[in-house]
Amino acid sequence: PHPAELTLPQAATAAYIPGRPPTSVGDVIRDAVDKHSRVQLHVATADGVKQSAFYVDARNFGNLKVVSPDQASEVELKLGIDLLRPNEYSINEWMGSLAKVKAKTPIGELLLDQSVACGLGNIYRAETLYLARVSPHRTLGALTEQERTRIFYCATTVLSMAYVNRGSMRYTYQHLSASAGIDTLQLKLDELTRFMDKVQLRYANHLVYNRTTDLYGHTVLREEIGGRTMHWCPDVQS
Repeated sequence: PHPAELTLPQAATAAYIPGRPPTSVGDVIRDAVDKHSRVQLHVATADGVKQSAFYVDARNFGNLKVVSPDQASEVELKLGIDLLRPNEYSINEWMGSLAKVKAKTPIGELLLDQSVACGLGNIYRAETLYLARVSPHRTLGALTEQERTRIFYCATTVLSMAYVNRGSMRYTYQHLSASAGIDTLQLKLDELTRFMDKVQLRYANHLVYNRTTDLYGHTVLREEIGGRTMHWCPDVQS
């Protein structure tokens, strides 16, 4: 057999749910844990521990591809910085990524471009821009350096807290091993994280996404930006 790698998506409606580990090579298990289970994955760690997971996608937004190692490397080279690993990337790298984008690009559209930065989808771009107090209609060229910096830190904070809390959707970031703990990221307890802590219980991790008002009663609008529905608050974001 030829070496191959599997590219695994994290689509808006997708999740990886732990399943019963295989008992032998080639073992096929049909105990799908969800009616939307599409693929069952069997993997083994370097120390021989076998694990199993189902790829679940209710709306079939995602796709899985078997590619060669070289093709996988080509895909990785096209991706931007990983916002879920803020400790590995600096604000300078974020600014460098933005420098490659046309100045007239709306920030609400830019944040979905995975070649600029990876990790933000429809939900978390809305949460990020709300926390940054920036309108999704503002163009990149119109943003100040301070606003660009604020967006970076808001994005990394939103994604990090979503990871710690297993995402805004059930199972989104659940471990393959049901007994394994959730890896937490080292976050500074600044004003932003304290604010998020206060509103999580009331807002189920969403501040504006799929809501009609924010925490303070301001109206939340729904508009299509970048081909997806954007939720934002004109009274707060400018």
